[in-house]
Amino acid sequence: MTTPQKNIINAAAWNNFSHDAKNPMMAIYTLLELLSLDNVDFQAPKVKNNIEICKSQLTKLKFVVGNFADIQRLDTLFINKQEEDIIRLLDLVKGEYLARLKMEQHKFKVSKGKIKFVVDANIFKQMISNMIEHFMLFSEKGSISQFYCSLESQNKLIIQLQYHGAGLLTSSELEEIFLIESAIVDKKKGIKYNKGLGLTYNKIMAQYLGGDFQLLIDEANLSHTLQLKLLE
Repeated sequence: MTTPQKNIINAAAWNNFSHDAKNPMMAIYTLLELLSLDNVDFQAPKVKNNIEICKSQLTKLKFVVGNFADIQRLDTLFINKQEEDIIRLLDLVKGEYLARLKMEQHKFKVSKGKIKFVVDANIFKQMISNMIEHFMLFSEKGSISQFYCSLESQNKLIIQLQYHGAGLLTSSELEEIFLIESAIVDKKKGIKYNKGLGLTYNKIMAQYLGGDFQLLIDEANLSHTLQLKLLE
């Protein structure tokens, strides 16, 4: 485990946090307003779907707050590592996104099998959630993406989320994308990549735990890969 640097709450961090938190808060508020109307049939499929979306937005908000809080208190963060079933954890996080995946026309699969590895389950699920949030923003609607898991050695876990992305970034931009102060713009669609703290959190936390987190881009077919490496 590397020695963490003292983190400071700065304007850029606050701005990213505000951006991350605003959308789920507005979605939750709007849906609750609809559900509070008179004569709402709570068994109706549309209403039940709205409740599921509300729950998924609350989950997103929980991870948003977690990202911000952990980055600011990294030097005092408690790590609770235990052997976990990694595929089960991936499926648990995926389950929290089912309503949004359907609504936003995204699909992804989790590789089958059984991989046991020592991780902090809460931090791991937070990192996976951040990967899903990024992929949902930048992947092509209707395309099928895939989570791949492997053990490179007895003590190194590799998680890859592969999807068809928005465009190309230079090697220097691929590094700057993880900085809170940067605002890297994709050359194909003009979309800002680092909207929020998700990728920054994954990079900082992975390195703090002795691993790494990267965004890899295959220029030939615009195949993007979010790659998380963790050590026991």
